[in-house]
Amino acid sequence: RYPGDTRTISEAQLHLLEAHAERLTHETGEKISAQDIEEGRAPRPKVLDMFAGGGAIPLEALRMGCETYALDLNPVAHLIELCPVTYPQQFGTGLADDIETWARRVLERTKEAVADLYAPVSLPVGEFQADIFSSSQPQQTVTVSVVAHYWTRTIPCPNPSCGGTVPLYRQTWLRKKDSGFIALKPHIDRKQKQVRFHVVRGDSEADLGFDPGEGSENTATDCPFCKAAVNAKYVRNYGNATGFGQQLMCVIALNPYGSGKLYIADESLAEGEIERQALAEERALVLEKELGHSSLDEDIPPTGNAGLSSGKSYLYGIKTFRQAFTPRQRCVLLTMAKEVHQAHREMLTEGVEAERARAIVTYLGLWLSRLTDRFNALVRWENSGEKAQGLTSMKRFAMAWDFPEINIFGGASGDAWGNLEYITAVIRQEGRVANPAQCRRGSATDLPYADQTFDAVITDPPYYDNESYSQLSDVCYVWLRPTIGFLYPEHFAGNLTPKKKECVAAAYLQGGKEAARCFYEDSLFQS
Repeated sequence: RYPGDTRTISEAQLHLLEAHAERLTHETGEKISAQDIEEGRAPRPKVLDMFAGGGAIPLEALRMGCETYALDLNPVAHLIELCPVTYPQQFGTGLADDIETWARRVLERTKEAVADLYAPVSLPVGEFQADIFSSSQPQQTVTVSVVAHYWTRTIPCPNPSCGGTVPLYRQTWLRKKDSGFIALKPHIDRKQKQVRFHVVRGDSEADLGFDPGEGSENTATDCPFCKAAVNAKYVRNYGNATGFGQQLMCVIALNPYGSGKLYIADESLAEGEIERQALAEERALVLEKELGHSSLDEDIPPTGNAGLSSGKSYLYGIKTFRQAFTPRQRCVLLTMAKEVHQAHREMLTEGVEAERARAIVTYLGLWLSRLTDRFNALVRWENSGEKAQGLTSMKRFAMAWDFPEINIFGGASGDAWGNLEYITAVIRQEGRVANPAQCRRGSATDLPYADQTFDAVITDPPYYDNESYSQLSDVCYVWLRPTIGFLYPEHFAGNLTPKKKECVAAAYLQGGKEAARCFYEDSLFQS
């Protein structure tokens, strides 16, 4: 339904087709009805969106019964468009079942291959609150499903006589709701030069007894051991030159006996993490060479309004896409990419028609790409919802001084299978109508269509310097390239997405603000 419109979509579609039939009758002199259009005896209204992006306008045009054309310069956007407006309508709702079958195979194999990179977390039953378990439960310990490892970046104290390691977390809130408050309280061990964290709960903020919002401010803080100033310049210079360390603050897990999450701060949980990350790094490098077409060493481009104006990324110590993911994250994603390749080979061997196999694997690739929105080292913990806040919600890449390293096998709502269900739900919805859109990749300033092709052009143009479309999509591109680039070599020839022809005002690329304004306005005029 549309806002303010009580008609159903089918009635709105009929209204549109009747209007189109009336116009065709007037133009041709022959009596044409909406039924003639529906049954293929007269042409449907042809609609173009030449800035199609994620495909929202083409999708609505299809729902209205139009013959729909989608165009976008960006290869990531082009692949996203295929998945709601072409493949479901081409292959039908059964495509969703095929995708789930092969995705389950990919996920199970990936989980088995990386199992030793995740240590099981077992807790004494007594660790749980009284209302979580009953006395009838005989076991002394219970293994919990880890949702995330919560890290803070660290830096050496600038005072040479101190020798302490300074955590750079911005805040330590874990849960901030009217129904309860949970935060990590830092404890300073000046003798051992170590900051330890303890979980504190309360019915109100005052019950906690400290301010969890007190952390580093504008990249600056104080050494907790000697009180030396750790200023922003030192933090930025050290990060850019050397890179930051990491310290585990807590593990976030599912409650095995009820709803909600458990927050576990125990130093023993960090045991073996250095070795596991080193093993993950070793495997990731082997997988990267095996898959080829790696773009992980490309610099992360500037994003957001400030980035488009200045060319600065504000990611101190994180210069490349490789550095934006922990070794474990890279190993998991590359393992999953390898299994997608294997699944494609098995599909063809088992008799799946080549074009259907191509569609299934495209969805598997975009599934992996979707996971990277939260499965990276730049996400933030949203304490009001007790979940990770993805990169796309911020629409820019910004440094995260504390971040949750999500476990995509953890069983929480944002895990791998939960992400796939969003995708297959769309196919089951849109695959009921056999009217696929025609998606092409190209520039809006040089349309690959003849004049007088369309009845309407309906588009939502780029937002001047407010959105860094190509830069934001690069984090998807660098993972799609080794995963499904072999299916679309024409779209993955470059190391990153194309930017020279992109219709945005990027002062750092186009020679200043005035030149960027002229480029943007001229591009829109040409379009």
